[in-house]
Amino acid sequence: ASNKVNQNVPQEALDALGDWRHRYPESRLLSQAALIEGKAQVARGRGLAGGKDTPTGEALVAYEHARDIFIEVTKEHAADEAASGEALFHLGSVYGQLGQEQKSLDTYDALVAKYPQHALAARALYSVANGAWNDEDYDRARQYFQKLLDNYPDDGLSKRARKNINALSIIGQDAPELQLDHWIHGTGT
Repeated sequence: ASNKVNQNVPQEALDALGDWRHRYPESRLLSQAALIEGKAQVARGRGLAGGKDTPTGEALVAYEHARDIFIEVTKEHAADEAASGEALFHLGSVYGQLGQEQKSLDTYDALVAKYPQHALAARALYSVANGAWNDEDYDRARQYFQKLLDNYPDDGLSKRARKNINALSIIGQDAPELQLDHWIHGTGT
């Protein structure tokens, strides 16, 4: 079913999951099945939205269903930190797709607070920092990019976070007076 989601055939994934659940109703992998089902609903919603910023109609229903599934995983499978953390990450993304930006950022924040060692924690911090940047809350963006650097220095997103912190140091500063020497010689005075 996971391959079907990755191949962007979410209905086939949902059908395969239904068959699997019927055969294995007591499986210890139910949390993973629920995550795949949620991701299939997201893929279905994305396909039905047809590139629109805000989903409507059946696309909205698919995203709302995905939201409900991810919430259920965080509650029903809270002891499974990997699954619960992944569900929080995808839930944050779904809230963003539904236009609920603050809920999205709060959910990513909750992932990092609850599961700081989760494989998706650095991505969650980066998402919060990016959301703050897009909202022009540059102090908060800087704070979260720095938190990513401090807590996940070896993560691949750390390099991008460092570049963004450097860019943020320029934003909001007065432009320096340009000197004629700078233009002629390419140096500042």
